[in-house]
Amino acid sequence: MVSQFKVQNDLRELMNIYEILDNVSDVVYFTGVDLKIIWANKTLYHLLGKDEGSLVGNYCFNAIQNNEHKCIKCPIARIIETGEIQEGEMDLKGNEIFHVTGIPVKDKNDQILGIINISKDISIQKKADEAIEREQLLMNILMDNITDRIYFKDLESRFIRVNKAMAKRHGFDDTSKIIGLTDFDIFTDEHAQAAYNDEQRIIKTGAPILDIEEKETWNNGPATWASTIKMPLKDASGKIFGTFGISRDITERKKAEEQITEYVDELKDLNATKDKFFSIIAHDLKNPFNNIIGFSELLVEEVHENDMVAIENYANMIYTASNQTFRLLENLLDWANSHRGYMLFSPELLSLSEVALEITEDQKEFAVKKNVTLRNDITEDLTILADRNMLISILRNLISNAIKFTSRKGEIVLSAIRKDGFLEVSVKDNGMGMSEKTRKNLFRIDVNQSTKGTEDEKGTGLGLILCSEFVQKHGGKIWVESELGKGSNFKFTLPL
Repeated sequence: MVSQFKVQNDLRELMNIYEILDNVSDVVYFTGVDLKIIWANKTLYHLLGKDEGSLVGNYCFNAIQNNEHKCIKCPIARIIETGEIQEGEMDLKGNEIFHVTGIPVKDKNDQILGIINISKDISIQKKADEAIEREQLLMNILMDNITDRIYFKDLESRFIRVNKAMAKRHGFDDTSKIIGLTDFDIFTDEHAQAAYNDEQRIIKTGAPILDIEEKETWNNGPATWASTIKMPLKDASGKIFGTFGISRDITERKKAEEQITEYVDELKDLNATKDKFFSIIAHDLKNPFNNIIGFSELLVEEVHENDMVAIENYANMIYTASNQTFRLLENLLDWANSHRGYMLFSPELLSLSEVALEITEDQKEFAVKKNVTLRNDITEDLTILADRNMLISILRNLISNAIKFTSRKGEIVLSAIRKDGFLEVSVKDNGMGMSEKTRKNLFRIDVNQSTKGTEDEKGTGLGLILCSEFVQKHGGKIWVESELGKGSNFKFTLPL
């Protein structure tokens, strides 16, 4: 049987590689078969807040866990029993749980000399020194069992060594198959060139690149993300003869961050929607009813006075206020149903000219009352795939908006043309137009913007927001071309 003294001497002969192990971010420590610590790296001392050297000679379960007996989850006992690599979760400090791999170190007769313990969750920070023959055993064990991707490159950025995790990620079952290749053989030229530039800069300046996040674009798969450290590779004299790097896949984390960003944007939209909704209910919906009630009271008085002119005026005012309120309620209900998912998107083949005729006839009464000409130039029989209710809502709101901002004796023209596989519909007026600032904020729910019409007509901006949402559901775009005092031209597209 191999003596404990012989075991410790044999293990100490391997300690000349401490410069590598002492500067990796992995927690690494050696024990004998008696579970006493022979050597531990700085990372473990720093993690436990203990002085260097203070762990040597102590039982690992006492020095690290403050236990008086073997840890239940400790893999070391199972290693001694089975002679095989063991893995388990260990609480190395407070509530911090680390996945630990226990690796037996054996002699030529397959006798266990000791155990190397490696934490999976911490990456190597320092470059590996040039391995010597006695270091190769430990280096191979470390390289084969660390889950982060590790690679070494020469001055021409060719791979000279990689670990198993790196080879597997690149689709190789043998680490030797990647030797001599470059990033240009694996990644897209864009990513490979960026990596090559980084490495050549490190070789030239000797300055490392620490903790960068890189988007990896592959020739044969989806893009991934990695957190990377890149360092100069130096020989014993300090001369740079290549680079090495450590890369950790953070694709899932980046996806989670993107999802969180989407959630935040959705919450902002929901808050803006809620604020808009309450604003409309509190002000824009309340005021017309106040007007209707007030005019109705005056109308009752004028009936007693038998003043038919006044009665007609008040009746017209009540009609106008009622109609505006009804239009607002229509938009409000459409908007609410759309956001609650109650308004289904049901496209069907429609004749645009028939829908345009229906809407212009419906809006003509309001145009006539304001002495505005409403002209429908959509006479060609254009067939489109669209949701009828949404299309009617879009056209009704755009024409109603144009009437509101067009002065008496003005003109509004509805037209459509085929363009680049889309149908481009236009509602053009020669009204008051708008400033660039107003134009930029027209379709934004988070901006409370309302401009009075040419005859002080009030609005909420809700109709245009509805138009934008409905056009987007069709896969089209909506925009406005306008200058202050020169009218506006609202346009939207629908796919043919």
